[in-house]
Amino acid sequence: MLKKVDPVNTELEAFCQQFEQGYLLLNPYTAYVARPGVAASNWANDYLFPDMNSELAVGGVAPDSEPPFFVILDQTCDIYKASVPFIHVSPVFNGAKHYSAKGIQRIRDRRVGYLYALSALALEELLTESQRAEQVKVQNPDDWAWVVDLRIQIPLDKGVLLDRDRIPGFASRKDQLEFGRELGNRADRPALPLVVSDYLIPALTRAVQDAEGVLGGVQFRVAADGIMNPTGLELVLITRAGGVSADAVRELVTPVAESIERDSGVPCSVRACGTDNEVTAADFRDSDLLEIELAPED
Repeated sequence: MLKKVDPVNTELEAFCQQFEQGYLLLNPYTAYVARPGVAASNWANDYLFPDMNSELAVGGVAPDSEPPFFVILDQTCDIYKASVPFIHVSPVFNGAKHYSAKGIQRIRDRRVGYLYALSALALEELLTESQRAEQVKVQNPDDWAWVVDLRIQIPLDKGVLLDRDRIPGFASRKDQLEFGRELGNRADRPALPLVVSDYLIPALTRAVQDAEGVLGGVQFRVAADGIMNPTGLELVLITRAGGVSADAVRELVTPVAESIERDSGVPCSVRACGTDNEVTAADFRDSDLLEIELAPED
C-alpha cells in the first residue's frame, strides 16, 4: 500500500483541474502485464507476446504508437484530489478498422459489454501521419469510429497530465455523463453465476421482446443459492403499480424458467411479488436486479 503521497505541486494541480472523466490523453507512456501467447490487444493486429517460456510479460506502448489515445476513467473529483496520485485509463482505437458497420452499431447500442463508443468528432485529425496509417481502414480510409476497450485499465501517475492538451472524448455533456454512468454500473454490477448470463438473461430478454410491452415496468431480480455453480435459481418479479397483475406476469415468465432448467440443468422457479408496495426487504436483499436489453436481436 502507499504509506506516503507527496504533495502535488501547484503546476500539476492546475493541470489536474483542467481534465475530467471522459477526456483523452494523446500518446502517453503505458505498460501492462499479461500472459505470453495471449492476444494483448485488438488494435495492433492482435499482437502476441513472443516469449512463450515466460509466465508473464510486460506490454504497452510508447508515444507515437498504437493505440494513440487513452480515455480517463476516474471520477472528475478524484482527478482533482491531491491525495489521489494516479488516474486510470483505457485504450481507444479505431473500431472501424476491426469491425463491420453492423458491429460498430452494436457497440454504439451498448450490446458489447466491454467496448464503448466515443462520440467526439474528427479525433483522427490529431494523429501523426504514421498513426493515421496504423489506424485507418484500408478499404475505406474515411471510416472512423473511436472505441474504448474497457478490458484493459491502466494506472498512470498524474504527472502524465502536465503540459497536455484537453481533448474531450465526447461531443456533448450528456454523452460524457452517460459514459460515467456506464463506468459506475460496471463497478457496481452484481457477481452473477454464468448460468444467469448464458441462459437466463437471453431467455428472459426474448420473453420481454415477445410480450410487446406487457412486461414493461416489471422489475426482474434473480436469487441464486450459489455464486459460481448454483443448484437452483429463483426469478423474483416485482410489478409496477397499476400495471399487469402478478399472476399474469408469472404466467408469462414461467415458460422462461422451464426453458432455463431444460437447457442448463439448473432448476429455476418463479415468484411474482406484486407491486413494490407489497414486497418485503428480503425480496431486495436476497436478489440481484437484472437489466434487460430490449434492443432487437440480429
